[in-house]
Amino acid sequence: MHVICEECGAKNEIDVSEVTDRDVAAQCKFCSRTITIPENTSSDIDIWDKEILNTIQNAQHPKPETVSSYKTDATVLERPAKPVKRRPFFSGLRAKMIVFFLIVPLVIIGLASLFLLNNYKNLASTINNESREIVVDISRDIVGEKAFAVARQVSLYLKTHSDFAIDNCSTNQEFMKIAVQKLGKTGYTILNSAPTSDKRWIIRAHPQKALIGADSIAALKAKLDLPAFRRLQDQYDQALATGDLTTDHYLFFDNREKFIALAPIQGTNLWVSAVTNVDDFTVFLRNVTTNTHIFLDYTVKIFLTTLVITAVLMATVAILYTTRFVNTIKGLTEAANQINAGTINQDIQIHSKDELGDLAEAINRIRQPIQSSISSSPGK
Repeated sequence: MHVICEECGAKNEIDVSEVTDRDVAAQCKFCSRTITIPENTSSDIDIWDKEILNTIQNAQHPKPETVSSYKTDATVLERPAKPVKRRPFFSGLRAKMIVFFLIVPLVIIGLASLFLLNNYKNLASTINNESREIVVDISRDIVGEKAFAVARQVSLYLKTHSDFAIDNCSTNQEFMKIAVQKLGKTGYTILNSAPTSDKRWIIRAHPQKALIGADSIAALKAKLDLPAFRRLQDQYDQALATGDLTTDHYLFFDNREKFIALAPIQGTNLWVSAVTNVDDFTVFLRNVTTNTHIFLDYTVKIFLTTLVITAVLMATVAILYTTRFVNTIKGLTEAANQINAGTINQDIQIHSKDELGDLAEAINRIRQPIQSSISSSPGK
């Protein structure tokens, strides 16, 4: 006999042989509620088991001390399926899969990308700086060689013109062309006389005729800060002490670096100074640096765009796949709950060729013998 509990909805099977003309009751296997069995519920039962009848009748008015010891032969056939538990998003399988298979890889890729881009910038900066140092060293040699070459030309002119007076050199155009020569785009050479008793470096030949006769060091003092000016004084003192070619570069107040080379004219107290801007030799490096930064910025934009597109594609694939995967798991869970509740007459409709499909087929195989057993039971 099948009796449905009004409280929990579970279907109980009562194994009795006969029902009398009185209403009897049994206790639900699941919620312990008393189930009333109407009279003449089953007309096809011929034999009434007196012991079972007494047990069922006593269930209507159980004694406190015997309630816990009451037993019934009721067995479950069907009960309501337990609904699938809804979990918070961040504690579910979908969130975990998104974190481990999307967010973590993107973070790693992002950090590695930042590391590579930073190294790329450092490499470009290092190459530019080292290239500039190489160019500056080469340019220093070029300026020194120019000063030395002009010094030899002046020396040759003085040897061939023994009656030449150095005080009147500014009026001699031939001599001025030899002593003052162009160097690079903005540079030039000048002629100085070494200090004697007055300790002054006097300008003898200069592109700006107004500076002829002025103190060479004093003219430069107003254009240099104190540390740079002291270095310049040391360079002049070293040249005067050794009589050798000296070359150095200084940062002027106009924010330009300039080379200054001193070359002695043998047999005289005259010196040729070569002065030019460092930018005359490094201007092409500025263009290279600018182009490098432009290329680097373009590369960063392309890289970031690619990273964003990759992230969007990965997020789309991950969300679609995890949604399908989680929905399949929920379907299998619901099917297992239905089997547990006794609803076993419906196949699991999961079409998948992976391990989830194998699991669905395995649950279907478990369901089939249970359904066959219930269908062939006498009480069905």
